[in-house]
Amino acid sequence: MKATPSIIKKRDLSIRTTEDVCFVSSQNDHSYDLKQRVIVSDKKSSMDLIGQLGYYLAGILEGDGTIIVPKSDNTNKTVPSIYISFHINDLEFAKFLISVLGYGTIQKEPTPKAFRLVIRNRKGILDIINLVNGKFRTPKISALHLLIDWVNDKNLKRTDDKNIVIYKLPIDHSPLESNSWFAGFSCCPEVVTFEVRTSDDGVKRNFSTVFSISQSRIDSHLFRAYEQIMSIIAKFLLAKLSMVYISTYDRLGKQASWRAKSTSQRGSIVVVNYFSKYPLFNSKQLDFEDWSKCLHLILAKAHYKIAEVKSSDFDEENKGLDGKVMINTGAEKIKVIKSGMNRSRISFNWDHLNSFYTR
Repeated sequence: MKATPSIIKKRDLSIRTTEDVCFVSSQNDHSYDLKQRVIVSDKKSSMDLIGQLGYYLAGILEGDGTIIVPKSDNTNKTVPSIYISFHINDLEFAKFLISVLGYGTIQKEPTPKAFRLVIRNRKGILDIINLVNGKFRTPKISALHLLIDWVNDKNLKRTDDKNIVIYKLPIDHSPLESNSWFAGFSCCPEVVTFEVRTSDDGVKRNFSTVFSISQSRIDSHLFRAYEQIMSIIAKFLLAKLSMVYISTYDRLGKQASWRAKSTSQRGSIVVVNYFSKYPLFNSKQLDFEDWSKCLHLILAKAHYKIAEVKSSDFDEENKGLDGKVMINTGAEKIKVIKSGMNRSRISFNWDHLNSFYTR
């Protein structure tokens, strides 16, 4: 008796019948727990975006942001600064984010193909504090608390709020899957990778999806302090946490980095379920969508299916004597999608910004 199929619906994919989808069966040696095996949804709901802007910004700030607070004895008119670094591919996204927030400017960075969103004005500083206070999860919360102390001490608040003290809220320990913090934390293209592996030696075909996220810090003590949050992330992703050494721009030698790499289908499904509910929204969103398409095809075992195709669709070398060729269309489709991902991407569509996180 066949088990009830869980049909995976995804636009632009040739998954149409129950024969084309993954079954969950207690008799299948390769089956997993139902909650981990099935992709819950591949479409975001507008309800999931409501009230998530603060969590998302907190994640971005902790992943690739900097909070600079003037010294308390500073007599100059120096004001705090908040920087968020972006890859040049995210310029349109940064402009969109400024339009959503209502403040911020864009500046070039010395690092090639990079820029930063800068927030220095009173309105922006206070609004960011209000949005992210209580939503930080990493050691960077100490910088946020220094900023709050500075604002309280300097009475940066509006005239009618000068007697109101901003309280420093503690680290957020809620489950990662409960809000958009991890989506913001994963926005940095240098530390997050959506990888599709296509190994085919003519005898054995092994296609898989891999998701990895890394974090490194120059200060050794701060680097060690990040082990806790990276361990939580690894557990969430059903991944292993390891310390690796990577080369980074403008630094001598290699730098230690925490890396959580998810290589199992169960882990990939966790990634799809999370980012479908809480989108990345920057250029990595496009890589995620392509990566998700590949995962759907792999789960449906499309890369094992052979189809008969007219030889006129191929070059002379591939033509058969009967005018037809047998080709693995699923495998080819995955390879084509993979060829346009990550650093190979040359076109960027921002239609997904038509809906975004709200306050």
